[in-house]
Amino acid sequence: MPGEDLVLLAEAARIAGVGRAAVVNWRRRHAGFPDPVRGTAAHPEFDRRAIVAWLLAHDKIAVPTALPAR
Repeated sequence: MPGEDLVLLAEAARIAGVGRAAVVNWRRRHAGFPDPVRGTAAHPEFDRRAIVAWLLAHDKIAVPTALPAR
């Protein structure tokens, strides 16, 4: 759908700075992990905002406090 910002597990892993297997484990172990909004069982697609919100809430990523140096 237009306007949707979806990510696969591999992209969620890149956002968190971990391997895809870590995200697969989080998905299995945490009941509150976002449900896929589209895709297949082998390639689920998740809403990027929901993934980022979950990562922030579970201290998997941090909000940047400064701009990166050039």
